[in-house]
Amino acid sequence: MFVDDKIEIKKAIQSYIDSWVERDVEKFKSLFHPEFIMVGPGKDGPEYYDIEKMIPRFSSADTDWSQYRAIVSFVDAAGDVASVIVEEFGFAGLMQPATSYFHLAKTKGKWLITAKSYHFH
Repeated sequence: MFVDDKIEIKKAIQSYIDSWVERDVEKFKSLFHPEFIMVGPGKDGPEYYDIEKMIPRFSSADTDWSQYRAIVSFVDAAGDVASVIVEEFGFAGLMQPATSYFHLAKTKGKWLITAKSYHFH
């Protein structure tokens, strides 16, 4: 079961990565737990997003994704919770490396993203 869960977790994160490039809003929305929260760098310190704030940002981004690359570099799971690290380059056209940290929970048999934090290097 443990290996099967890790495969499903990686699929969930790959769907997240693919949905940015494909601009698939419905697929994107389906990946998140309703209580999702994200934190990342802002102008005056950390900036926080819930899914309602993230969707407009996702759907309005008019960016060249041709240089975007991402790889899942770490997956760990215990029971119904998991952590994933994704190394990225070219996110939203920004030509710099980034690291994203995801947390997921298995909810009604499906791995959903509950939290994300990220850093541009």
